[in-house]
Amino acid sequence: MNGNRVVFIKHSDCINEYRYIYQKKCGQVSDGADPYLKQIIDFFEKRREYSISVISLGNRSCKFTPQKNIELRVLNDNSRNKVLALLRFMKNSLSMFVYLARRRPAKIISLGHINYVPLLLMYSYLSRSEIYLFLAGWIKGHVFLNRLTVKMIEAKIVKVFSRNEANIDILRSLGYSRECSLYRPRYEEIPKSQIKPTALRKDKNFKVLFVGRLAPVKRIDILQEVALRTKDKGISIYIIGNGPHYESLKCFKYRNGLSNLNLLGFIPNREVYSFIRDSDIGIMPSDSEGLGKTALEFMIMETPVIASTVGGTPEIVKDGVNGFLIEPDDVDGYCLKVEQLQNDRDLLADLSRGTLQAKAEILNSDKNFSYYLGEILN
Repeated sequence: MNGNRVVFIKHSDCINEYRYIYQKKCGQVSDGADPYLKQIIDFFEKRREYSISVISLGNRSCKFTPQKNIELRVLNDNSRNKVLALLRFMKNSLSMFVYLARRRPAKIISLGHINYVPLLLMYSYLSRSEIYLFLAGWIKGHVFLNRLTVKMIEAKIVKVFSRNEANIDILRSLGYSRECSLYRPRYEEIPKSQIKPTALRKDKNFKVLFVGRLAPVKRIDILQEVALRTKDKGISIYIIGNGPHYESLKCFKYRNGLSNLNLLGFIPNREVYSFIRDSDIGIMPSDSEGLGKTALEFMIMETPVIASTVGGTPEIVKDGVNGFLIEPDDVDGYCLKVEQLQNDRDLLADLSRGTLQAKAEILNSDKNFSYYLGEILN
């Protein structure tokens, strides 16, 4: 076993993250959130005695090296075709298994979802590697999650970390009895001088903002219904993001003559904060959320949120304090709260002030990924 080899398995595209890191080092990016990859690179910059591998599931396959002791390998894990997605999952599992068997790392750290946890559990029976699991997304109803898997996790995973308490409660309900630790994303304060006015400033209507991938789990149907019901009420809906529902949403807009529905498409992360700051409220009607990164960013920009009661979102959005929580299928509830806040600016101001406590907790949290990474290695 290679005592100085640490392997990270993560579930977002290293290529886009590395581009972001490079731009940030060149002073081209102002963004509050540090992705896992940046924290890994920063952490090991002065720890050259370690050999680091990051296996990332992204949109294309490639290999590159950001610094001498870190190797990045990206495996293509992107497909809308279910059969092709399954084949790629099997191919990636085999590739990772062979890679781990050859490198024989001292520690394996899984970041994100639990898709490849069965692979790690299989590998744990053939090696002495220490395995750590950092959960980011909401694990409720996952196909691999059952009492047997949880029993194996308890036996073979050294420690589990989660971005939200909801995941810990799910593990407990399935019989997990060992300690779990909460960790939070690492954010920095965004200098106000770097937040530029957006087109939303010119809109005299009440501004509602959605930020996210336009996929079924984000409940785009609810956004459509809110836009339709508030068509002539001085409320503008702004949507930032791309995805499989973009074209259908565009057709819905023109078919119903919704001049109040504004599709902004993809906007770089560094510019999203400006749109959040210039909105009156955020809306998050998702069926599934981990901690709700968008909710954190709304809190940082002191913008109240109307969100669904799923995953870790209720840990950030406090009903009646810094926003409102709505049951996932309650379309009437979303419409009612949007109109209520449009008509009651005093309540809106109270909710905006209510975001300050959440903002302070987000920016001042020291129990982030880097903190626990130090504990694992020391």
